[in-house]
Amino acid sequence: MALRLQWTGVLSGLCFAAGRVLSLDGGKKPLVGLMGLLFVLFTIASFAIGAAWLRRSRANAELLAPGSQPFGSGLATAGWLVPGLSIVLRWPLMLGLWRGSGVRGVPVLIHVWWGASLAATILGVLTQAHVLGSAAGLTAAGLTLLHSALFAVAVRLITARQVEALDLPPARPAPDTPAPENRAPEERADSVTP
Repeated sequence: MALRLQWTGVLSGLCFAAGRVLSLDGGKKPLVGLMGLLFVLFTIASFAIGAAWLRRSRANAELLAPGSQPFGSGLATAGWLVPGLSIVLRWPLMLGLWRGSGVRGVPVLIHVWWGASLAATILGVLTQAHVLGSAAGLTAAGLTLLHSALFAVAVRLITARQVEALDLPPARPAPDTPAPENRAPEERADSVTP
C-alpha cells in the first residue's frame, strides 16, 4: 500500500508540474488538458490510498506509542480527505506518525514537506487567479514536485520503521508465485537433491 501511495503521489505531482509548464505555451491545450485529467485521477487515487495508509499507520503508531497521535481516527481521516482542513491537519498528522513510529532523527523532512505543500497551494491559487505571473506558476510546479518527493520519502521511512518495530511480515509475494512450501522439491531453494 505504501508503494502505491508513493507512486500515485509522485505521478500526481509530475502531471501537475507538466501541465503547468505546458500551459505557458498556449498552443498545447490538449496536452494541458490531458495532464490536468491525469493529475485529478492520480490525486483521487492518492487521497483514497492515503486514507487507507493513514488509518493503518495511525493504528500501528498507537501500538508503538499509545496516546502519541494528535487526533482521533475520525478527525484524522477528515483531516486527510477534506480540502482546506487537510492543509491545516496533515502536518500534525504526519508529525504524529513520525514520532509515534519512532523514526530516528528530527522531523525536518515533515516540516519541509508541509512548507512546500503550503507554499505550492498558495502560489497555485494566486497564479490561477492571475494575481501572480508564470514565474510563480513554475515555482508552484517545482514546489509540488518537491512536496511529492518528500512525501514519498516520509511514507517510506514511517512504513519501514513500523514494519521493523512491529516485526511485521514482509510484503506478500505475487499471487501467481507459489509459497516456498507449496513448490515442488526441485524448485525449492532449501531442498537437498540426492
